[in-house]
Order: sequence, then structure tokens, then C-alpha cells
Amino acid sequence: MNRKSLLRTAVPLGACLSALAGCGIHGLHMEQSALARELLPKVGRIAYLADDGNVGITDQAGGSVAVTSDATDGGSSKVGYTAPVWSRDGKRVVFARLAGSRSAEVLVADRDGGGARVILSTDSLAPFFFSWSPDDSLIGILSEKLGVADSTELGVVSAARGNDYRVVHTDAPIFWVWLPDSSGIVAHTQVGPGEDAPDFIEIYGLSGGRTDERIENIDLGAFDAPAVSQDGRKLLLPLGTSEKARLTLLDPAGQDGRVVARPSGSVSYSVSPDGERVAYVDQATPNDVETQALHIVSLKDPRASFEVKERPVIEFFWAPDGREVAFIVPAQAGEEVDPAFAQGGNRSLVELRVVDVGSRQSWSIARYPMTPASLEGVPFNDQSQAASTIWSPDGKYLVFSAVTKDGTNGIFVASSDGNLNASECAHGDLPTWSWK
Repeated sequence: MNRKSLLRTAVPLGACLSALAGCGIHGLHMEQSALARELLPKVGRIAYLADDGNVGITDQAGGSVAVTSDATDGGSSKVGYTAPVWSRDGKRVVFARLAGSRSAEVLVADRDGGGARVILSTDSLAPFFFSWSPDDSLIGILSEKLGVADSTELGVVSAARGNDYRVVHTDAPIFWVWLPDSSGIVAHTQVGPGEDAPDFIEIYGLSGGRTDERIENIDLGAFDAPAVSQDGRKLLLPLGTSEKARLTLLDPAGQDGRVVARPSGSVSYSVSPDGERVAYVDQATPNDVETQALHIVSLKDPRASFEVKERPVIEFFWAPDGREVAFIVPAQAGEEVDPAFAQGGNRSLVELRVVDVGSRQSWSIARYPMTPASLEGVPFNDQSQAASTIWSPDGKYLVFSAVTKDGTNGIFVASSDGNLNASECAHGDLPTWSWK
């Protein structure tokens, strides 16, 4: 499979509230007291993996509740949990309970943290990635196969009934997204394991009478996860070679292509929530993270397309309305890390920024040391952002995890206009904001 080199190996990343929040003066950081956080409107909920290994849910003011309580670190008797993922309606979270290397359960809990129930029990899989179908009826599960080296499996289970697990694809690398009408999954995969196995695009039918379709008669560039247009009628794929490709909108049969961009090297990309733009990060020089650039492409007016000046970009995230993009770059040498975070040491220091796709202006949100778990997820940014988001539902706030000044992992919330400093709302890692 043409897997991109986007941080596949260890790469150093470098050494009046309401009035101001709406005034449009970006980057004017202000301290935020505990009282101020309480007065801010609570929008949606934030799910995360707590520092004790359990699943937690909080609001942006720090009103945390524990979803689970039995995580342990006891060798063969270890119990651990995966990071939770929100349903599209924001009413439920899904996560896995892993009992050492022996068995696993997939659970769904309510928005308030209660009502956790098992929807799948298995002694052959270790689930590690989840994605709800757009209508919240199905949950896609990517798992490692227990006792089988380098083997993964994609399956789906009913979010309501549970225990009706269906295998979709197995024994090969797979990157995938849902069709907007929930009738199936579009996957970039292989016929089998091994670097030299041919890769292809498969559309797996899951409901509504849709049948499986395979697109094999196209040459694919270097990428992982595919993308789908907002109406579900077009696939967005890089056609060409691993060095040079044409990011192309195609029909499900692989025909009637329209080239929308010409990325260099490996590419990670996503369609905006409003369907009007595409954001992509390409890497012109293999194994050189410094060449990773973020591009914003207008599907309606090519003249409105542009490249973000800051680089290298290692992750990006569309705002809910498609008007802004949050992105992460390494912090520059000599730049100060915000006081709330750990200072010095051999840490991956990054800067979270936001760019307005209309004005092309960008501004800083926070500079902080990235947690190791967040860093491990960077190469899979294209797939993960289709399943979860760091944006609040109203697009006014961002959530991220960072190493705190006392050396622990913390969940931080910052205003997306850059006017309020990030504040810690919980101890933990891998946060995700509910879609609603």
C-alpha cells in the first residue's frame, strides 16, 4: 500500500470576556480565571481518557464525571480502555475495555457518563479505532487480531442491538470513511498483507440494498484515507504516482474525473463540512517533514485557493461551519511555551493555530508540549478527523491535550479566536468534543 511518510518514524517537532471574544481581534491572549470559565457558555461535552486509564466526560469548565472506574495496570490482569468517540448526535460515546491480551468488550455510554452497556464481546480482537455511521445506526470498528502478528480487521456492529458483529475486511491494512447516507464504507485497502500487495478502493455495501464495488483500474498516489463529497456522489482520490498525483473527484465507478489539486508526494486530505473546499497536506520530499504544507482548495472558485504560509503542518481539523481550519506546526526555536504547560525537557513542542479560509489570515491559539499519545496519532489525522473533532459544536472553542507544568497530561480548552488563554478542564489525554 502507498502509505505516506507523514511522521511514520520518530521526527523531532522542535524545541469583559464576551466582548473581547466577539470583537475579531485575533491572538490577543488574556488570562482566564476559574470564575470566568464557569461563566462561559457550556457547549457540547468533551470525552477523554483520564490519567488513571478510565474514560471520562467533562464540560469546558471542568465538570468531569467518570464513565468507568476499573482500569488497572497489573500485568496479565491489566484492564485498559481506548479513547472514546462520540456519536453524531452527541448523545453517546463508544469505547473498548481491554482485559490484557485475552479479551475485549465494546461499550456505549450515555452523554452524562451513565448507562454504559456492552454491545460486543470478543476474545479474538483488540479494538482500537471507532467511527459512527452518519445516522448513528452502526459503529465501524478497526481492531488488531489477538495472537496474529500485523493483522487488522474492520467490522461493523449495530449501535442499538449489539452482538451482531459483521466482518467487512480482514488481514490487510485498511483506511476508510463512511458514505454520507450510511449505506456503506469507502475503503483504501489491499488484497492481502505485505508492502508489495496491490491496493485498491472498495465500497462495502452495508444497508439500503447497496452492493460491494471495487475500483481497480486506477493508479493511486501515496495516501491513506479516502474522502467522499458531501452528497456522496463523488470520491476524492489522488491519482498518479507516489511522487506526483492529481487529487481528483471521481464517480463510484472511477470515471468522470475532475482534478481539483496537484499535490506533491504523499498527501493527507479532507473535504470541508459544508462541502465547498478541500484541505490537504502534501509532502514534496519523502521523509522530510519540513516540506509538509497545508493547502486550502475552493471547489467553486480555484482563484480562492491558497497555501497556508506556516509549515510544516503535521495535523489539521476543519471547523464545523467550514470557514476555519485549526492546524498544528512545530513551535519555532526560541518561542515561549505558554505558562500552563511544562517548560524545557526533551518534549515535542508544537503550536496550535487557526486560519480563516476567506481572509487567509492565521493566528496562534497555544504553544505547548504534545503528549506522547497525541503524537502517536499524528500519522492518522486524515482518518481520525472523519470520526472525531477537537472543535466545539459552535466553532468557538478548541480542545487538546498537553503536558502540564507539573509533568502530567491535561485536557485544555482555548477560544478559537485566540483571545483567551488555554485553561485546563480535566486531567487526561486524547480528548474529543461532541459533534452536538
